[in-house]
Amino acid sequence: MNLIVARSPSSEFCGGTHGTGDVHGRQSAASGMMASMTSMVEAVVAAGWLAVRDDGRVRLDLLEAAHSEPRLRRLFPWTGMGELHFSRCTEWPWGWDIPYIEPVKGGAYRVAGPSRSEIVGPAATAREAVAMVVERLPPGADAVFLGRWDELVAHEARDSRVDEQ
Repeated sequence: MNLIVARSPSSEFCGGTHGTGDVHGRQSAASGMMASMTSMVEAVVAAGWLAVRDDGRVRLDLLEAAHSEPRLRRLFPWTGMGELHFSRCTEWPWGWDIPYIEPVKGGAYRVAGPSRSEIVGPAATAREAVAMVVERLPPGADAVFLGRWDELVAHEARDSRVDEQ
């Protein structure tokens, strides 16, 4: 089962369901199930952050700066060659639609991507690098998909066809 969980800055929702109870404040079975799935996705993302921290390939100042940014903290993190990447899906192969941060000598950083051939620019500090990534988040980066990149792409294609009807 795949699930997209999204968070807006001011409220929480998942699967497009905004209401959580009836006129008497009772929880519906569907909203309870969605809350449970939301917790599951949040747990997978949190485990991803712990795994990145524990593997030690990303500088701690960068990891702390990225995790302190709510828009990045809700994404699934992964590493490659000391770089910190962010994905809208939780399973490999991850997506390449979000810029990533790589360390450079002297404690500075370079923001690149989303593809390896695109260079955004240098950043003197981890916080500056994080801000550069946040400025370039693509549409849909407020959602995390429980599954692989190809499954997310297929899901979004189905959603866009439904929206067009």
